[in-house]
Amino acid sequence: MFVKVLIKDAKANLITKSQFIQAVGQIGLAAACTVNVIFYYLELYGICEQIMLSKLIVPVAAIFMVFGTLLNYSTFISESFARNEEYSSLAHLAYADELTGLANRSRYEAYMAKISKSEEDYCVISIDLNGLKAINDNQGHLMGDKYISDVGEALKESFGHVGFIARTGGDEFVGILTDGSMEKVDEIIERLNSCLDNMNKSDPNIYRSAAIGYAFRHEFKNADSNRVYLMADQRMYKNKELLHGRRR
Repeated sequence: MFVKVLIKDAKANLITKSQFIQAVGQIGLAAACTVNVIFYYLELYGICEQIMLSKLIVPVAAIFMVFGTLLNYSTFISESFARNEEYSSLAHLAYADELTGLANRSRYEAYMAKISKSEEDYCVISIDLNGLKAINDNQGHLMGDKYISDVGEALKESFGHVGFIARTGGDEFVGILTDGSMEKVDEIIERLNSCLDNMNKSDPNIYRSAAIGYAFRHEFKNADSNRVYLMADQRMYKNKELLHGRRR
């Protein structure tokens, strides 16, 4: 009956593969012990002598039990690793921007909520692409997507392993610097502009540029992260007006 239920549960996927292997090993050992006991009493009462198989069946079953246990452990580890990989992949998809691979708005909001709870100082960098709408209208959305993707790569190269970067909207990006990396903000912005210039030279089909503004938490007294971001955003728009005036 137990074997029948086990097979039924396995077919219905009610138990895992590792549980099935372990159960089969236990059943095999129990059956071997039963056979050995039966032949022992048959010999004890003079009905027949124990055959070699009845003497060897328990140690052989025990070996298979150990093998099944090791196999069960290996299967369990493999399944656990696969599940962790799947969970990591799903978590990445939930918090990653599909086009650039950067963090998305949800990840950015979670990150800001976390650092806002501490007393840690930080710098918010507001980055807005120039001319994305014109490229979408005149050259098509595929070129617009390329523009966004190129800027994402430029941001990764410019920030390196320093700080946090996210795409929060269609043409909007945000960078966060903390601790000692805050003093590198001007250096990072210079690298970003240089990287975009190099892209424009190698591929002039799209003109890539970004308006940038930043603000520090320590500029405000008891300010929340939204206020710091708004100040960075205001400074970004002033930079955008300046760039627009230069291009006239």
